[in-house]
Amino acid sequence: MKKFYILFFVGFIVISALLYISIWLFFGGVAVILLSTIYHFYNARMKSMDASIEDLESQVEELQAQLDSSLLKEEKATKEAGQIRQVKQELLTIISHEIRTPMNGVLGMSLLLADTPLNQDQKEYVDTIRQSGESLLATVNDILVNDILDFSKLDRKNKKLESIDFDLRDTVEEVLNLFAGKAGKAGLDLLYDIDDDVPVQLSGDSRRLREVLMNLVENAVKFTQRGEVLVSVHLVKNTTQPELRFEVRDSGVGISEEQMAQLFYGIPGKEFQQEDEQSGLGLVICRKQVELMGGQIEAKSKQGEGSTFTFNIPMSRSLKPVRNSTPQESMTVLAGKNILIVDDNTTSRNILIKQLKALSMLPVGVNSGMQALDILSQNSNFDLILADKDMPQIDGLQLAKSIKIKYPVIPVVLLNPAGDEDYKKEPGLFAYVITKPVRLHTLQDDVLAVFTKPVTIEQKTEPEKLEENFSQRYPLRILIAEDNLINQKIAMKILTKLGYQPKIANNGREALEMSGQEQYDIVLMDVQMPEMDGLEATRMIRSTLSVQPVIMAMTANVMQGDRDLCMQAGMDDYISKPINLDELLSHLEKWSLVIKERQKV
Repeated sequence: MKKFYILFFVGFIVISALLYISIWLFFGGVAVILLSTIYHFYNARMKSMDASIEDLESQVEELQAQLDSSLLKEEKATKEAGQIRQVKQELLTIISHEIRTPMNGVLGMSLLLADTPLNQDQKEYVDTIRQSGESLLATVNDILVNDILDFSKLDRKNKKLESIDFDLRDTVEEVLNLFAGKAGKAGLDLLYDIDDDVPVQLSGDSRRLREVLMNLVENAVKFTQRGEVLVSVHLVKNTTQPELRFEVRDSGVGISEEQMAQLFYGIPGKEFQQEDEQSGLGLVICRKQVELMGGQIEAKSKQGEGSTFTFNIPMSRSLKPVRNSTPQESMTVLAGKNILIVDDNTTSRNILIKQLKALSMLPVGVNSGMQALDILSQNSNFDLILADKDMPQIDGLQLAKSIKIKYPVIPVVLLNPAGDEDYKKEPGLFAYVITKPVRLHTLQDDVLAVFTKPVTIEQKTEPEKLEENFSQRYPLRILIAEDNLINQKIAMKILTKLGYQPKIANNGREALEMSGQEQYDIVLMDVQMPEMDGLEATRMIRSTLSVQPVIMAMTANVMQGDRDLCMQAGMDDYISKPINLDELLSHLEKWSLVIKERQKV
């Protein structure tokens, strides 16, 4: 029995061991099968992933090739677009120059013809020729303004900023002068006001600044039926890189808040379209251009009460002056002069008062011709009267006639709208006629001339008459640098009739040589000339001559930036063709007085 238990126990142990081994063998087999399955699955997955990676790499390479191709196409398209813009700019410049050059001949010869003995019919014919020529010239100017505005649209993707020296006052005045004709016809006052602490000699992207101001002023003039358009400039931060605030305010129809948001930020895909008659031109472009210059633009408006567009931009101070200013010595004669300003526009009157006070003069302003006559009846101790042409009840012409009768010794200067020639019917009535918008240096020059010219008011002849004794009062040694034979003839005839004996240089190289051989007071320099153009000739004269003449551009190049190019080359002044006789006489008077003052020092 004992042996049986032993065998049973041993058998149990053996059977248990065999069962344990079988179980482990079973689990081991299962594990091997699982591992094998996982391995094969992993291996298949890896092969699939490798294939996918290869496929993705192939797709990436294909996409990269497409991207490179697209970039090349975009670069080519951008380059072609730039070339197209450049060609269009050059074409406009050529068109402007080629139109203005013969127009200078037409208007110049009609001016000379008008100064000869003519019967009544002939005078009418000459006047018709002149008026038609001036009308054509105004149309050309209007077309060029629209093309310049279109350029600001074309260049909206050009993000390269420029940095050039420029005169802020010149820039603002040139923009306003572009719209002087439209404003004059509409009876609007175009005004500007630059605070005394604003540095006017700056360095920055004057082209973009001009485009923004042009768009805003064009929009203001377009939608203002009465009143004024005012451009003002203020200093926000007075540092080496001053921040300036520009405001363009009008008294027009105004814009609602909803329209304002749409104008500045546009409708997706339609942001450059005009959705209603008050949308104006280029406001979205203005926002982008201002932001590109590092500033922000905003607007406030109320329908029926006008709009004000404001933008701040940083600038740099210019290290060199862009334009020679009138010597301070010549301004001392203005100190303490009593001036009566007659203008019904409050803004215009206040700006004139501020400008004349800056010259140490003593201005008094009134808002009507009636008030002016009342003041004169109580105190006629005024040295000069500035009178606006368009005023209610008594306009500038009527006022001047009354003053001429009652106070004949007081000179009157007329502030006249562009294109208005009513004053020519009253020869000798005004000491000077200043075309609005009033340019500061023109105001200074003409007021200075009133007190420095050696003739009396009664001796003042009709503005278009060519006085032989003009050269005696304003002596100058003049060199004309001009390649066009007709323009040479016109300039020679005009200056000869004024009593001068000018010399002719047929191109810039001759002008340089003649300036070195003989001393001239002033060089009337054309820009586009063979062998050496006017810009290069000016630079050479500035760098080689010990005694420097005054160099004034007299050119048909009147596109955007042409004046800046002349000033940067070293010229002192600028007059456009066709030549305006009043403007030419004003410039000759100015520089004769300036040269005389310099010789005293």
